[in-house]
Amino acid sequence: MLTPMSGEVLTDRRDRILRAAARHFAEQPYDKVSTVAIAADADVNRGWIYHEFGSKRDLYLAVLQRTARVPSLPPLTGLMATDDLEKSSAAVIDEWLDAVSATRESFLALQRVHTGSHGDPVIRGVVREMHEGTIDNLLSTVMQDPADASPAARALVACFGELAWQALWEWLESGRFDRTQVHAVLTTSLMALVELVPKVVR
Repeated sequence: MLTPMSGEVLTDRRDRILRAAARHFAEQPYDKVSTVAIAADADVNRGWIYHEFGSKRDLYLAVLQRTARVPSLPPLTGLMATDDLEKSSAAVIDEWLDAVSATRESFLALQRVHTGSHGDPVIRGVVREMHEGTIDNLLSTVMQDPADASPAARALVACFGELAWQALWEWLESGRFDRTQVHAVLTTSLMALVELVPKVVR
């Protein structure tokens, strides 16, 4: 039987479970992840995982939703009217890399779904909605209603997103990029995106 605890203790315990789960989901395919291992890593009784999240699948969704707090594409706010596009783009990417780095494990867990290594249609649907939402958010910085954007504009942003995903993986996981290199790649790509979006937005 689980002993009742204060709200502060429960919040800390939930956070430990989420952080441990993010590490395991980032390192292994979903089917290989064990809730026993997650509980041991989080230093909690396994029963707390099911008490707090209900199931392994719901825990995975909670990890993905936590990652959603970090935009999966950098915002274009302010870039369209800047006098120094390179400097402003570099600052946007620098801030974004800080945010992504702070949630590395969760981001890599999301990357596994993004690249097709999870067959659950509900989970894949959640990820698709997240990506469409970030495309809308990015387009909303250059037009009043993203729904009015042309298919070409959405495709352009999606292409940038794919490049960004791969570049981040090369930095966070494979190690073939260091931070300076991934920053240069994404800054240059973001500048190109800013210049191209107005040409295809409608």
